[in-house]
Amino acid sequence: MPSQPSQTQKPGGGGARSWQKIVHKLDQALSADPRRVHYLVAAGCIVVIYLCGVTGQWWPTPDSALYLSLARSLARGEGYLFNGQVSTDVTPGFPLILAGIQRTFGAGFAAQNLFMTLSGLASLAVIFVTVARVAHRHTALLVTLLAAFSYPFYLACHVILTDIAFVLLFWGLIYCCIRLYEGSLWWLAAMAVLIVLSLTIRIPGLLPMVPLILGVVVDLLARRRIRRAILVGGVCLGLAAALAIGFYLLSCLSGTDRPLYSQSAAELVATSWGPLAQRGLLAIADLPTGMAEILTSQSGLWPVGLGAIVLMVAGAAWCRRTRCYLFLTLAIGCPVLLAILGGVRAIRPRYFLPAFPAMVLLMIVGLQQLLAWIRGRLSLATFPRPTKEVVLFILLLAAMNLPRLLRDAFYYSYSAHTGRYYQVIRNGHYEEFFAAARFLEKRLSPDASAAIDTKWVSQLYYAIDRHVLTLPSATAASPTSSPSDWRRARYVVISHEEKSLAPLTAEALPPGSKAVLPGRVFSVYELP
Repeated sequence: MPSQPSQTQKPGGGGARSWQKIVHKLDQALSADPRRVHYLVAAGCIVVIYLCGVTGQWWPTPDSALYLSLARSLARGEGYLFNGQVSTDVTPGFPLILAGIQRTFGAGFAAQNLFMTLSGLASLAVIFVTVARVAHRHTALLVTLLAAFSYPFYLACHVILTDIAFVLLFWGLIYCCIRLYEGSLWWLAAMAVLIVLSLTIRIPGLLPMVPLILGVVVDLLARRRIRRAILVGGVCLGLAAALAIGFYLLSCLSGTDRPLYSQSAAELVATSWGPLAQRGLLAIADLPTGMAEILTSQSGLWPVGLGAIVLMVAGAAWCRRTRCYLFLTLAIGCPVLLAILGGVRAIRPRYFLPAFPAMVLLMIVGLQQLLAWIRGRLSLATFPRPTKEVVLFILLLAAMNLPRLLRDAFYYSYSAHTGRYYQVIRNGHYEEFFAAARFLEKRLSPDASAAIDTKWVSQLYYAIDRHVLTLPSATAASPTSSPSDWRRARYVVISHEEKSLAPLTAEALPPGSKAVLPGRVFSVYELP
């Protein structure tokens, strides 16, 4: 006879037991120490996703157009020229690198994009090695994974900008700082070289570099290495100041305008304390939004960013116990300085990238502190292996970025190979922009010029390789160029969707102007 079911067996018990087995296996996987094969698998996934995102197309931004234009001028042997005059906007390190790539591999974008991606992968390797010197290797893996799968970090590795090259040199500098604590003074020489290289590539790198150097000095003082602290602080801060002053003097001698960083500094000095404090407080209030965006690639999740900041503050106690203050000064000082000096416009994930791994490290330590407090254990004098709750927390944050990463790595790459790249990215806006650029490139003579809104000047100049004039804003009290300037242009490109910038509209063009290439986003008008 068939056996009768037990009276205590509940309906659906098999499904409940299966779910319990799944939870038990997941708990075991999160609690186990990763083996070498796990590190290799993680590294392999990162390399595949990053290299699949390399295309032969240009992801346009105003800054990247400026760097590419300067590199093109250098590669041709024409000098450091942009739009017909010597540029004082950016330091020459990055354009020189791009010029070398262009002269070696041609003007295409594949080699330049590959250089950016390889710089990003090298940055992740340096971040892992650096964090592993002060923390558990498991923790270093989590910090590296979250950095690698942060969409702003991934995007910076596939856009021709200075950010990721600076991150590579900056974290090399942090590694040298840690080796300097008990090692030879030759590490100070390596630090000096990295400071020169990083600031030559990106002079705004002064902002995260100052709290880093101050943190190193505090670390050395905590170790009673007073003479070494004075030497390191004097050499590093003095070298950074000398570079900033040197680039300023060089710009004054060779260009017509002062460097942008000196203009920003002059504006800060001229601003009274009241408005400056108000602007800083508003920006600090916006920090949770910026933190949430770099952690999750989602906008509006400010509670996540606020929780991350709370965890970072909780992790500060570990820095005191281990006498490793440089991560604290970098993770806290960098965003606060951005808020005070740059206001709300500076609270962007792109500007957080140099300090981002330090922020993640403090978040992990802070969560460990919180879990230890809940369990009644507060001894974190050394960095323990991350618990399964910490691992799950980091993996969940990384997973929130995956949809956009996979879109860029595979869908955008496929679109680039099928010729639909500019129809897909940025909602298809750049398809019309490049159509207008091709039209102007064919119609304009070498000595003729076009005019466009100020946001698009560098991109149009790089696209058509002709002189570009700046259209005045429709509502600006003092336009960037006088009417007599832009009316000398043969053609005018009107942007229909730059409402925040209040660009010049078609109705304000001289009588007799006609639309020769009308579009939904960009239209080209021929002036009489």
